[in-house]
Amino acid sequence: MYDAINKGMKLVTGDIWACLNTDDQYIPDIFSTIVDEFKKQPETEVVYGNLEYVNEKGNFERELYLPKFDIDFLILTKASANIYQPAAFLRKRVIKKIGFFNTNYNYASDYDYFIRVGLNCKLKQIEKPVTKFTLHDNSITWGNKKTASVQKKESEEISTKYIKETKKKSIRCALFLHYIKQMKLKNLKYLSKRLLKNILN
Repeated sequence: MYDAINKGMKLVTGDIWACLNTDDQYIPDIFSTIVDEFKKQPETEVVYGNLEYVNEKGNFERELYLPKFDIDFLILTKASANIYQPAAFLRKRVIKKIGFFNTNYNYASDYDYFIRVGLNCKLKQIEKPVTKFTLHDNSITWGNKKTASVQKKESEEISTKYIKETKKKSIRCALFLHYIKQMKLKNLKYLSKRLLKNILN
């Protein structure tokens, strides 16, 4: 997958690029918002927003509200916890600055890539959903336990690598605030279902 993405990146001719999975879709009319953000701040190299999780029928499940970007949080959570590839748009010059996705990873190279981006680029977060992320049983990293396990292992390896390089320490407070941020009225149905599931289990 990442080899295919890299091949696409080498063909980029415009000033802004992004990568979207086949089962996901952008929020209608989001492109004008993204372009406006880049125009307002020419020094900004990455613009990203929230994800809306939808089921296989396209029905809304919940919105993932991202915390303010913090490179420590990204590295220490051992997962893409405050920026997601499907909801990120990057300038072409990021490719020259950061390079390409690491094909040594099968499922977590986007995590590695956005750590490198976070360490070297100027990012702009917008407080609105950008992409609809589809949840389904055939998802490589969502519905498949085997591949999800491999992704987790790769993410832990990536996190450990950057912890050693950057000497990061603790994110307990930031992680707590991240969970608190999810408690919005829009997510009430999802949170109620999760709470009920935990009680029954």
